[in-house]
Amino acid sequence: MQRFGNTIRALLRPDRPRCIGCGEPSSGEEDWLCERCQEKIEKLDLLNTPRCPRCGAPWQEGGCPICRDWPERAVSAAVYRYGFAAPLDSVIHQMKYRGAMRVAEWMGDDVAELIRHEGMDDCDLLVPVPMHPARLRERGHNQARTIAEAVSIKTGKVLLDALVRVVNTRQQTRLAGDVRRQNLREAIAPAAGMNVKGKSVLLIDDVITTGTTMNVCAAALWAAGAREVRAAAFAGSIWRPAR
Repeated sequence: MQRFGNTIRALLRPDRPRCIGCGEPSSGEEDWLCERCQEKIEKLDLLNTPRCPRCGAPWQEGGCPICRDWPERAVSAAVYRYGFAAPLDSVIHQMKYRGAMRVAEWMGDDVAELIRHEGMDDCDLLVPVPMHPARLRERGHNQARTIAEAVSIKTGKVLLDALVRVVNTRQQTRLAGDVRRQNLREAIAPAAGMNVKGKSVLLIDDVITTGTTMNVCAAALWAAGAREVRAAAFAGSIWRPAR
C-alpha cells in the first residue's frame, strides 16, 4: 500500500490537503489518501483471490451466479483488480468527472500488473471501451482509453481504437441488467478501417459492473472477426465486500 499512497501523492496537486477517498483532512499536507482509506483499499485488492474464470468475480461455492446469463458471444474471461466500493468509488468519480486523468495512468499501471498476473499479456491488441463523441467533448477525456494507454506503455501491447459508440446512450450506472442490454443494443460497432480479424483482443475499462458493456463490445469484436475477446478493468462492482 505504500506504493499506492506514494503514487497518489505524486499525481495530485499539493494544495488540497484532503483525502480524495473520503474528503476528510489527510494525515499530512501531501497525503491524498488518509490512512483509513489506504487500509480500506488494501482490503479491496483481489489480485490473489480465487475468481470465477469467466466474469472475474471472487469465487463462490456452488458456482458463479453472476455470469450464468452472459451470452455465448461475450468475453471469454474478465478480471479486475479491486472490488468497487468506498473509497475507490470516490477516486474513480474524481477521475471520470473532475479531470484527474493522471489517476487513470496510475490505474493503468495496476491493470498492467493484473493482466501479467492473470496471464492475459499474451493478447495481440488492447481495445478501450469507446465513448460517444458528444460525451467525449463534454468530459474532455475517455478514462478507459487513458487506462489502456498506460497498460500499452507498461506491456508493449498495441493499442487500437477498434470500436466506436454510434449511439449516445443513457448512463449505465443505475440501470438494471436487462435495461442495460436494451440501452446498449446497436450502440457499439466496429470502427471503420480497424482490422481485428484473427486477433486476440483484451478490452480495457475502468469498472466492470454487470458486464453488459464489455459483452456488447465483445459481440462487436466477434462480428469483426476477432479470434478471442477477454476483458480487464481496474475495479468490479459486480462484487460487494461483506460488511
